[in-house]
Amino acid sequence: MKYIKAIIFILLLVILFSCAKEADKLARMNIEEIYSLSSSPIDFDTYGNILFIAEQNQGFSILNSRTSELVNIQSGLEMDSLGNVLPGLVSIYDVRVIRYYAPLQTLFVNDRTAGQRIYVSKYEPGENTLSPFRNFIGRTSEIRDILFEESPVRPESFVYYWGYWMNSRNNLRRAEYNTLTHDYRDFAIMEEIPNAVNSFVSTDTHLIMAMGQRGLYITDKDLNYFSEFAVPGDARDLKLKGDILLVANRSAGVHIIDIRDINEPVIISHIEISGNSISIDYYRDYLAIGTTSNGVYLYNIANLSQPKIIDHIRQTVTGDIFKVKFSGDELFVACHQGMVKLRIKN
Repeated sequence: MKYIKAIIFILLLVILFSCAKEADKLARMNIEEIYSLSSSPIDFDTYGNILFIAEQNQGFSILNSRTSELVNIQSGLEMDSLGNVLPGLVSIYDVRVIRYYAPLQTLFVNDRTAGQRIYVSKYEPGENTLSPFRNFIGRTSEIRDILFEESPVRPESFVYYWGYWMNSRNNLRRAEYNTLTHDYRDFAIMEEIPNAVNSFVSTDTHLIMAMGQRGLYITDKDLNYFSEFAVPGDARDLKLKGDILLVANRSAGVHIIDIRDINEPVIISHIEISGNSISIDYYRDYLAIGTTSNGVYLYNIANLSQPKIIDHIRQTVTGDIFKVKFSGDELFVACHQGMVKLRIKN
C-alpha cells in the first residue's frame, strides 16, 4: 500500500511540475497592444517608448508606445550644407532603414527613391520635433544596416558604418557625421567586399558583419580585413552579448558563438526552429527570434550551451515578421499586422 501511495505522490509531483512549467511558459510573453500602420513596417528603431518606423512606400512614422500617438512623415523641410533652410518640401517615400543615435539625438533615414539618399534630422523626444533634413547622396545605395559609435575625438560627432552597392560591387564605409556642421567625412572605405552586409556588431577592436551565405566577415575598426568565420545557413542578423555573438541564420536557426578569442570563434550551441530566423534581440537572459513564417520565439539563454524555449507566438497572430527589438522588458515586433508590443513577464 505504501508503495502505491509513493507512486501516486510522485505522479502528483510530476503533474504539478508540468502545470507549473506550462503556466510559467504562458506567462512569459503577453501581447499588450497592436498598433495599426498605413503600410508594412520594414524596419524600426527604439528610444525608450519612442519608435521610429520605416513604412513601405509610406515614408516613416514616429510612434509613442505609451500614448499610442502616431505621426506619419512623408515630407519635410530641407537645409543645405551651410544650414540654410531651402524653399519647398522634400518628399520621403520608400524608407527601408531607419536608425536613431540617442546620445546626439540624430535620426538617419535611408530612402530608396530619389537616388537612394540618406536624410538626417535632429529629433528631441521631449519636444517631439524634427529639425529640417540634411540629405546626402553617394555611397548610399542598397544599405541594409547602420552601426553607430561614439567619436573618439569630437563630442559633437559620431562614427557610423554601413555597407553599400557602388560600381557593380559591394563596399564598406566608415565615416563621421558632425551634428553642428551637418557634414560628414569618410575615414575608410573597403571596396569589393564579398557580399552585402545584412547586420553589424562591434567589439572594442573589431567589426563583425553578417554576410548571408558567406557567413561572418571580420575587419578591424579601420576596415582592414581580419578573418572570416563560416556558419551554417544564411547569416541575417547579429547581436553581441558581452563576449557572446548571437547569429540568426534563416533556415539554419540561431547559433550562439563564443568570440572571446576573435582568432578562433567557437560555436557553443544551436537553436533549431521552424521557420526562417531573420531577426533576433535579447534582454537579460531572454532571446527573441523573429521568423518569416512561424511567428516569434522566446528562449532563455542563461545556460548558453542549452537554450530553453519558454514561449512561442505563432504566425497566425503576427503574420510574417520583419524585425524584433527589446526596449527594456517590452518586445516590439514589426510584422504584417503592424507594430506589436509584447510584455515579458517573470
